Amino acid sequence: MPIPNLDLPVESHPTLNQRYQGSIEKVMIVFAMEEEGSAFVEKLGLQEVRGGDLRLPFRTFHKEIGAIELVVRFNGLDSKSKVSCVGTEYATLNTHLGATDCEPNLIVSAGTAGGFDYLGGEIGDVYLSDGELGFHDHRIPIPGYDEYGLGNYPSTPITNLPLVLNAKLGRVSSGNSLDSTPRDLDIMRERGIAVKDMEAAAVAKVADALGIAFISLKSITDLVDSPEQTPEVFLRNLQMASERLQTSLVKLIDHLSKGRKFEEL
Repeated sequence: MPIPNLDLPVESHPTLNQRYQGSIEKVMIVFAMEEEGSAFVEKLGLQEVRGGDLRLPFRTFHKEIGAIELVVRFNGLDSKSKVSCVGTEYATLNTHLGATDCEPNLIVSAGTAGGFDYLGGEIGDVYLSDGELGFHDHRIPIPGYDEYGLGNYPSTPITNLPLVLNAKLGRVSSGNSLDSTPRDLDIMRERGIAVKDMEAAAVAKVADALGIAFISLKSITDLVDSPEQTPEVFLRNLQMASERLQTSLVKLIDHLSKGRKFEEL
């Protein structure tokens, strides 16, 4: 087996300033659950695109709308359990394959999430990501690895979108469990986290690695710091939160379809 030439030039990806320049032309939205985004796809009349690795559960939809090309990707259903592929693993792979295939210049992680009562969060609120995203359950207490585990992945700076979408701004943290350990809660409080989900930071990490602009749009189903049991509250509010998410996503696409530059966000 030949030894790879490590002296070959490596293609660099855009810096933060570079990735936020120019017009938004191709948008890729990534959902974990079809319950969160199927009504949005149907409302805008996107068509499913067949192809890709059929061993994987991902589904892709596409449509050109005004000044943008819109691609929507779902993580799909797990072949064994027949439930949605929630969590960071499939979000990472789905985002990477989708971004490699369609080369968007804006990636959106869309879905539902938990909020925090002590920060003024309410069930049904819609949040846009603010600042950097990270993980609250990647705990590696070794110098250097501790920062790597928690992560800091940038969200596109936005000023006008909260008004356009009637959305709040808040920092987002992701983890692979629906509930939270006491240490998870401590980390999120220390970082000023307003939104807890299971995918956004993974999508942001891939976007950052590829040099692609990123935002997260999440609708709140439950309050993390509430005494109520999260699974019951999540299931009770999933449809309502998904409907509010759809309303915000339709506004987002309508706004972007008119031809927008990153500096206008």
